[in-house]
Order: sequence, then C-alpha cells, then structure tokens
Amino acid sequence: MMDDKLGSFGGFIICTNNLKGSIDWWTKVIGLVKGYTPPTELHSQWLYIDKIPLLQLYPVPSKDEPWNTVVGGINLNCVNLSHWVSKLSKYGVEYKYSTQALGGFGIQRLQILDPNMLTINLIFVGYDNDNMKDPRLELQDNG
Repeated sequence: MMDDKLGSFGGFIICTNNLKGSIDWWTKVIGLVKGYTPPTELHSQWLYIDKIPLLQLYPVPSKDEPWNTVVGGINLNCVNLSHWVSKLSKYGVEYKYSTQALGGFGIQRLQILDPNMLTINLIFVGYDNDNMKDPRLELQDNG
C-alpha cells in the first residue's frame, strides 16, 4: 500500500502579465530572492526565502488578465511591524492595518496587494513583536 502523505511544500504559482514588475515587487517589497529556475520552466522565475523555493512567477500574454483565482491570498509570518510599515511606505505600497485576538494573544496584520491584485497578509503575532510570552512555551512547560 502506498503512503499518501505529502512529501514537501512545492511553492505557489502566480501568473502575471508583467513578469519584471512582479519580480521587482516581490524582491524589493517582500524580500524574496531570485533563485534557480529549472530550465524546463522557460520564461518563469522562481523566488526563494532562506534557500527554499516559495513562489513561481509565470508570464501570461499581456492581452490576458493576470490569474489569481486559484490562490485567494498568501499569509507571511513577519516580525518588526514598524520596519515593515517603513518599508511599505518607502516603496509607496498601500496597506490596511488590522488587529485580532487569537488564542489569547494579539495578531496584527498589514494587508497589501501584489501587482496582480493578489492579497498578501503580513502577519505579526504579539509574542514575536510585543515582548509577550510565547503561548507555545507555556504549553511545553505544562506538558
């Protein structure tokens, strides 16, 4: 019997009619890094975080609208909210700020749009940003 577990995360694909603009945005604003793209994936570009392939930007003809119906949005866990606000302001990226209580700690979110109108949520968990105790450590202490 075959094991049906997933082996690893393979990354996201975003189709774009402005490949260069999308590469620039994802590298400058979010901080992903251009990396190895298999030669069989001509004309696309893989972007990485910590040497892990996260995102493939795939060009579509300019007469077509960018596709983002498969991926409804991407959540990226971040630290240092003030750094990100400054960075987004520097690049003229509009954002919506919101907060939410979740599991006994606070979540802060900056919601932005990539050049293809895909929602990107930059998530800041309170214990990573406000010197609060990480609730996961409490679970380990009691477990």
